[in-house]
Amino acid sequence: MSALAARFEAELAASTAKVADARAHYANVSAEYNAAKGEFDQATELAADAEKRAEAAEATATASARLLVREVRAGGNPLASADPLAAILAGSGGNLLQRLGSLDQLARETASPTEAAARAEHDAMSARTLRAQADKAKDAVGAIPVDSRKQAAATASAAVDAAEASLASVQLQIASTGTVTRFPNFVDDGRLGGLGWVDPVRGPITDGYGPRPSRPLGTGPFHYGDDIGAACSTWIVAAAAGTVEATGPNGSYGNWVMIDHGHGVQTVYAHIKDGGTIVHVGEAVVAGQPIALVGSTGASTGCHLHFEVRVDGQRIDPQPFLAARGVIVGQ
Repeated sequence: MSALAARFEAELAASTAKVADARAHYANVSAEYNAAKGEFDQATELAADAEKRAEAAEATATASARLLVREVRAGGNPLASADPLAAILAGSGGNLLQRLGSLDQLARETASPTEAAARAEHDAMSARTLRAQADKAKDAVGAIPVDSRKQAAATASAAVDAAEASLASVQLQIASTGTVTRFPNFVDDGRLGGLGWVDPVRGPITDGYGPRPSRPLGTGPFHYGDDIGAACSTWIVAAAAGTVEATGPNGSYGNWVMIDHGHGVQTVYAHIKDGGTIVHVGEAVVAGQPIALVGSTGASTGCHLHFEVRVDGQRIDPQPFLAARGVIVGQ
Protein backbone atom coordinates (compact mmCIF):
# COMPACT_ATOMS: atom_id res chain seq x y z
CA MET A 1 0.00 0.00 0.00
CA SER A 2 1.34 3.41 -0.96
CA ALA A 3 1.90 6.13 1.61
CA LEU A 4 -0.95 8.15 0.06
CA ALA A 5 -3.34 5.20 0.24
CA ALA A 6 -2.30 4.52 3.83
CA ARG A 7 -2.96 8.14 4.78
CA PHE A 8 -6.34 8.11 3.06
CA GLU A 9 -7.23 4.85 4.77
CA ALA A 10 -6.40 6.31 8.18
CA GLU A 11 -8.36 9.49 7.48
CA LEU A 12 -11.29 7.46 6.19
CA ALA A 13 -11.30 5.25 9.28
CA ALA A 14 -11.11 8.23 11.64
CA SER A 15 -13.86 10.12 9.81
CA THR A 16 -16.07 7.03 9.69
CA ALA A 17 -15.63 6.54 13.44
CA LYS A 18 -16.60 10.17 14.10
CA VAL A 19 -19.72 9.75 11.98
CA ALA A 20 -20.66 6.59 13.88
CA ASP A 21 -20.20 8.35 17.22
CA ALA A 22 -22.21 11.37 16.07
CA ARG A 23 -25.02 9.16 14.80
CA ALA A 24 -25.11 7.17 18.04
CA HIS A 25 -25.30 10.38 20.07
CA TYR A 26 -28.02 11.74 17.81
CA ALA A 27 -30.00 8.50 18.15
CA ASN A 28 -29.85 8.82 21.94
CA VAL A 29 -30.84 12.49 22.17
CA SER A 30 -33.46 12.03 19.44
CA ALA A 31 -35.02 9.22 21.45
CA GLU A 32 -34.99 11.47 24.53
CA TYR A 33 -36.65 14.27 22.55
CA ASN A 34 -39.30 11.95 21.12
CA ALA A 35 -40.03 10.66 24.63
CA ALA A 36 -40.25 14.21 26.02
CA LYS A 37 -42.42 15.30 23.09
CA GLY A 38 -44.79 12.41 23.68
CA GLU A 39 -44.93 13.20 27.38
CA PHE A 40 -45.45 16.90 26.63
CA ASP A 41 -48.28 16.23 24.16
CA GLN A 42 -50.01 13.91 26.61
CA ALA A 43 -49.58 16.35 29.52
CA THR A 44 -50.85 19.23 27.38
CA GLU A 45 -53.95 17.24 26.49
CA LEU A 46 -54.54 16.34 30.14
CA ALA A 47 -54.05 19.97 31.18
CA ALA A 48 -56.56 21.14 28.57
CA ASP A 49 -59.11 18.60 29.82
CA ALA A 50 -58.47 19.63 33.42
CA GLU A 51 -58.95 23.29 32.50
CA LYS A 52 -62.28 22.51 30.83
CA ARG A 53 -63.46 20.59 33.88
CA ALA A 54 -62.38 23.41 36.19
CA GLU A 55 -64.16 26.04 34.10
CA ALA A 56 -67.31 23.92 33.98
CA ALA A 57 -67.20 23.40 37.74
CA GLU A 58 -66.74 27.12 38.34
CA ALA A 59 -69.73 27.87 36.11
CA THR A 60 -71.80 25.31 38.02
CA ALA A 61 -70.68 26.75 41.38
CA THR A 62 -71.62 30.25 40.25
CA ALA A 63 -75.08 29.07 39.20
CA SER A 64 -75.55 27.28 42.54
CA ALA A 65 -74.52 30.47 44.35
CA ARG A 66 -77.20 32.42 42.55
CA LEU A 67 -79.85 29.87 43.51
CA LEU A 68 -78.77 29.91 47.15
CA VAL A 69 -78.78 33.69 47.33
CA ARG A 70 -82.31 33.81 45.97
CA GLU A 71 -83.37 31.29 48.61
CA VAL A 72 -81.64 33.28 51.36
CA ARG A 73 -83.46 36.44 50.26
CA ALA A 74 -86.79 34.67 50.05
CA GLY A 75 -86.34 33.28 53.56
CA GLY A 76 -85.70 36.68 55.07
CA ASN A 77 -82.18 35.83 56.28
CA PRO A 78 -80.43 38.89 57.74
CA LEU A 79 -77.52 38.27 55.34
CA ALA A 80 -79.80 39.21 52.46
CA SER A 81 -79.71 42.91 53.36
CA ALA A 82 -75.99 42.93 52.58
CA ASP A 83 -76.70 41.76 49.02
CA PRO A 84 -74.69 38.52 49.37
CA LEU A 85 -74.87 37.80 45.65
CA ALA A 86 -72.89 40.94 44.89
CA ALA A 87 -70.56 40.32 47.80
CA ILE A 88 -69.83 36.76 46.80
CA LEU A 89 -69.88 36.87 43.00
CA ALA A 90 -69.05 40.43 42.04
CA GLY A 91 -66.62 41.42 44.75
CA SER A 92 -63.31 42.89 43.68
CA GLY A 93 -61.31 41.18 46.40
CA GLY A 94 -59.78 37.77 45.65
CA ASN A 95 -60.34 35.48 42.73
CA LEU A 96 -63.49 33.56 41.89
CA LEU A 97 -62.55 30.55 44.00
CA GLN A 98 -61.85 32.75 47.01
CA ARG A 99 -65.26 34.37 46.60
CA LEU A 100 -66.87 30.97 46.20
CA GLY A 101 -65.18 30.04 49.47
CA SER A 102 -67.40 32.65 51.08
CA LEU A 103 -70.30 30.65 49.70
CA ASP A 104 -69.44 27.81 52.08
CA GLN A 105 -69.81 30.19 55.01
CA LEU A 106 -73.08 31.56 53.67
CA ALA A 107 -74.43 28.04 53.22
CA ARG A 108 -73.48 27.13 56.79
CA GLU A 109 -74.99 30.31 58.21
CA THR A 110 -78.30 29.90 56.42
CA ALA A 111 -80.94 29.57 59.15
CA SER A 112 -82.53 26.43 57.65
CA PRO A 113 -80.07 24.44 55.55
CA THR A 114 -81.75 23.41 52.32
CA GLU A 115 -80.90 21.37 49.28
CA ALA A 116 -79.77 24.58 47.55
CA ALA A 117 -77.35 25.35 50.37
CA ALA A 118 -75.91 21.85 50.34
CA ARG A 119 -75.57 21.90 46.56
CA ALA A 120 -73.92 25.32 46.57
CA GLU A 121 -71.42 24.26 49.21
CA HIS A 122 -70.65 21.03 47.34
CA ASP A 123 -70.24 22.81 43.98
CA ALA A 124 -67.96 25.45 45.46
CA MET A 125 -65.74 22.75 46.96
CA SER A 126 -65.68 20.85 43.65
CA ALA A 127 -64.72 24.00 41.78
CA ARG A 128 -61.81 24.67 44.12
CA THR A 129 -60.62 21.06 43.86
CA LEU A 130 -60.79 20.97 40.07
CA ARG A 131 -59.09 24.35 39.75
CA ALA A 132 -56.22 23.08 41.91
CA GLN A 133 -55.96 20.00 39.68
CA ALA A 134 -55.94 22.16 36.55
CA ASP A 135 -53.18 24.37 37.96
CA LYS A 136 -51.16 21.29 38.89
CA ALA A 137 -51.61 19.85 35.38
CA LYS A 138 -50.46 23.14 33.85
CA ASP A 139 -47.36 23.14 36.08
CA ALA A 140 -46.63 19.56 34.97
CA VAL A 141 -46.59 20.66 31.33
CA GLY A 142 -44.10 23.42 32.10
CA ALA A 143 -41.81 21.00 33.93
CA ILE A 144 -41.27 18.78 30.89
CA PRO A 145 -37.94 19.76 29.21
CA VAL A 146 -39.24 19.42 25.65
CA ASP A 147 -37.58 22.63 24.39
CA SER A 148 -34.14 21.75 25.73
CA ARG A 149 -34.45 18.20 24.38
CA LYS A 150 -35.45 19.57 20.98
CA GLN A 151 -32.44 21.89 20.96
CA ALA A 152 -30.16 19.02 21.98
CA ALA A 153 -31.51 16.92 19.11
CA ALA A 154 -30.96 19.79 16.67
CA THR A 155 -27.40 20.26 17.92
CA ALA A 156 -26.73 16.52 17.62
CA SER A 157 -28.20 16.52 14.10
CA ALA A 158 -25.89 19.38 13.13
CA ALA A 159 -22.96 17.41 14.56
CA VAL A 160 -23.93 14.45 12.37
CA ASP A 161 -24.10 16.73 9.34
CA ALA A 162 -20.64 18.13 10.15
CA ALA A 163 -19.13 14.67 10.67
CA GLU A 164 -20.68 13.39 7.47
CA ALA A 165 -19.49 16.43 5.54
CA SER A 166 -15.96 15.79 6.81
CA LEU A 167 -16.21 12.14 5.78
CA ALA A 168 -17.58 13.12 2.39
CA SER A 169 -14.67 15.50 1.89
CA VAL A 170 -12.23 12.66 2.55
CA GLN A 171 -14.14 10.38 0.22
CA LEU A 172 -14.13 13.05 -2.47
CA GLN A 173 -10.36 13.45 -2.15
CA ILE A 174 -9.91 9.71 -2.48
CA ALA A 175 -12.21 9.56 -5.47
CA SER A 176 -10.37 12.40 -7.21
CA THR A 177 -7.05 10.54 -6.93
CA GLY A 178 -8.45 7.22 -8.03
CA THR A 179 -6.93 5.57 -4.98
CA VAL A 180 -10.25 3.98 -4.02
CA THR A 181 -12.94 3.16 -6.55
CA ARG A 182 -15.90 2.33 -4.32
CA PHE A 183 -17.40 4.26 -1.37
CA PRO A 184 -18.17 3.15 1.19
CA ASN A 185 -16.60 -0.29 1.20
CA PHE A 186 -19.81 -2.29 1.63
CA VAL A 187 -20.30 -5.99 0.98
CA ASP A 188 -23.94 -7.08 0.77
CA ASP A 189 -24.39 -10.17 2.93
CA GLY A 190 -27.94 -10.74 1.70
CA ARG A 191 -29.64 -9.98 4.99
CA LEU A 192 -33.41 -9.52 4.84
CA GLY A 193 -33.39 -10.80 1.27
CA GLY A 194 -36.64 -12.64 1.84
CA LEU A 195 -38.44 -9.81 3.63
CA GLY A 196 -40.27 -8.52 0.57
CA TRP A 197 -39.17 -5.16 -0.81
CA VAL A 198 -40.89 -2.58 -3.03
CA ASP A 199 -40.01 0.69 -4.76
CA PRO A 200 -40.72 3.54 -2.27
CA VAL A 201 -42.04 5.82 -5.03
CA ARG A 202 -42.31 5.67 -8.80
CA GLY A 203 -40.16 8.11 -10.74
CA PRO A 204 -36.77 8.68 -12.36
CA ILE A 205 -33.56 9.02 -10.38
CA THR A 206 -32.61 12.68 -10.59
CA ASP A 207 -29.46 12.43 -8.44
CA GLY A 208 -27.80 9.18 -7.46
CA TYR A 209 -25.58 7.96 -4.67
CA GLY A 210 -21.95 9.11 -4.77
CA PRO A 211 -19.68 12.18 -4.91
CA ARG A 212 -21.45 15.45 -5.64
CA PRO A 213 -18.88 18.27 -5.95
CA SER A 214 -21.54 20.81 -7.01
CA ARG A 215 -23.01 20.72 -3.47
CA PRO A 216 -26.47 22.18 -4.26
CA LEU A 217 -27.90 24.40 -1.51
CA GLY A 218 -24.72 23.91 0.50
CA THR A 219 -25.18 20.17 0.98
CA GLY A 220 -22.19 17.87 1.52
CA PRO A 221 -19.90 16.81 -1.32
CA PHE A 222 -21.12 13.19 -1.09
CA HIS A 223 -24.73 12.21 -1.74
CA TYR A 224 -25.70 9.34 0.54
CA GLY A 225 -28.93 8.32 -1.17
CA ASP A 226 -30.99 8.40 -4.34
CA ASP A 227 -33.20 11.33 -5.27
CA ILE A 228 -36.31 10.03 -7.01
CA GLY A 229 -38.34 12.57 -8.97
CA ALA A 230 -42.07 12.55 -8.21
CA ALA A 231 -44.88 15.08 -8.21
CA CYS A 232 -45.70 16.93 -5.02
CA SER A 233 -48.13 15.01 -2.79
CA THR A 234 -47.40 11.67 -4.44
CA TRP A 235 -47.66 8.85 -1.93
CA ILE A 236 -44.42 7.43 -0.53
CA VAL A 237 -44.64 3.83 0.67
CA ALA A 238 -42.57 1.75 3.07
CA ALA A 239 -39.91 -0.14 1.13
CA ALA A 240 -40.29 -3.15 3.45
CA ALA A 241 -41.98 -4.18 6.68
CA GLY A 242 -40.61 -2.64 9.84
CA THR A 243 -41.18 -0.21 12.71
CA VAL A 244 -41.15 3.57 12.41
CA GLU A 245 -38.12 4.79 14.35
CA ALA A 246 -38.20 8.55 13.72
CA THR A 247 -40.40 11.20 12.13
CA GLY A 248 -40.51 14.99 11.93
CA PRO A 249 -38.13 17.77 10.83
CA ASN A 250 -34.43 16.88 10.64
CA GLY A 251 -32.14 19.59 9.29
CA SER A 252 -31.30 19.38 5.60
CA TYR A 253 -33.50 16.29 5.29
CA GLY A 254 -36.54 18.44 5.90
CA ASN A 255 -39.36 16.30 7.20
CA TRP A 256 -38.29 12.68 7.29
CA VAL A 257 -39.32 9.18 8.28
CA MET A 258 -36.89 6.44 9.33
CA ILE A 259 -38.02 2.82 9.39
CA ASP A 260 -36.15 0.09 11.22
CA HIS A 261 -36.47 -3.25 9.42
CA GLY A 262 -34.46 -5.22 11.97
CA HIS A 263 -31.09 -6.95 11.65
CA GLY A 264 -29.34 -3.57 11.37
CA VAL A 265 -31.20 -2.40 8.26
CA GLN A 266 -33.00 0.96 8.09
CA THR A 267 -34.52 3.05 5.33
CA VAL A 268 -34.89 6.84 5.26
CA TYR A 269 -37.47 8.93 3.39
CA ALA A 270 -36.76 12.68 3.28
CA HIS A 271 -38.07 16.07 2.05
CA ILE A 272 -41.61 15.02 3.00
CA LYS A 273 -44.37 17.58 2.57
CA ASP A 274 -45.30 19.62 5.65
CA GLY A 275 -48.17 17.81 7.34
CA GLY A 276 -47.73 14.90 4.93
CA THR A 277 -46.52 12.24 7.38
CA ILE A 278 -49.23 9.77 8.37
CA VAL A 279 -47.23 7.34 10.53
CA HIS A 280 -45.86 7.77 14.03
CA VAL A 281 -42.86 6.55 16.01
CA GLY A 282 -43.36 2.96 17.15
CA GLU A 283 -45.92 2.14 14.47
CA ALA A 284 -45.51 -1.16 12.61
CA VAL A 285 -45.72 -0.86 8.82
CA VAL A 286 -45.76 -3.35 5.95
CA ALA A 287 -44.12 -3.20 2.54
CA GLY A 288 -46.05 -0.90 0.21
CA GLN A 289 -47.96 0.85 3.01
CA PRO A 290 -48.38 4.61 2.41
CA ILE A 291 -46.38 6.54 5.00
CA ALA A 292 -46.05 10.12 3.71
CA LEU A 293 -46.42 12.55 0.80
CA VAL A 294 -43.64 13.74 -1.49
CA GLY A 295 -42.59 17.32 -0.76
CA SER A 296 -39.68 19.73 -0.98
CA THR A 297 -38.78 20.53 2.63
CA GLY A 298 -35.22 20.96 3.87
CA ALA A 299 -32.34 21.32 1.39
CA SER A 300 -34.43 20.71 -1.70
CA THR A 301 -35.00 22.57 -4.95
CA GLY A 302 -38.18 20.76 -5.97
CA CYS A 303 -40.52 17.94 -5.06
CA HIS A 304 -38.77 14.56 -4.87
CA LEU A 305 -38.00 11.74 -2.47
CA HIS A 306 -34.51 11.40 -1.01
CA PHE A 307 -34.24 7.69 -0.22
CA GLU A 308 -31.50 6.04 1.83
CA VAL A 309 -30.66 2.51 2.91
CA ARG A 310 -28.56 2.08 6.05
CA VAL A 311 -26.91 -1.18 7.09
CA ASP A 312 -25.35 -1.25 10.56
CA GLY A 313 -25.46 2.57 10.55
CA GLN A 314 -23.63 2.87 7.21
CA ARG A 315 -25.48 4.63 4.40
CA ILE A 316 -25.05 2.51 1.30
CA ASP A 317 -26.05 2.75 -2.35
CA PRO A 318 -29.79 1.91 -2.44
CA GLN A 319 -29.85 0.74 -6.08
CA PRO A 320 -27.67 -2.39 -5.88
CA PHE A 321 -29.10 -3.24 -2.45
CA LEU A 322 -32.69 -3.21 -3.74
CA ALA A 323 -31.74 -4.73 -7.09
CA ALA A 324 -30.38 -7.74 -5.20
CA ARG A 325 -33.82 -8.04 -3.64
CA GLY A 326 -35.75 -7.83 -6.89
CA VAL A 327 -36.55 -4.10 -6.94
CA ILE A 328 -35.39 -1.64 -9.59
CA VAL A 329 -35.33 1.92 -8.28
CA GLY A 330 -35.98 4.78 -10.66
CA GLN A 331 -38.64 3.38 -12.96
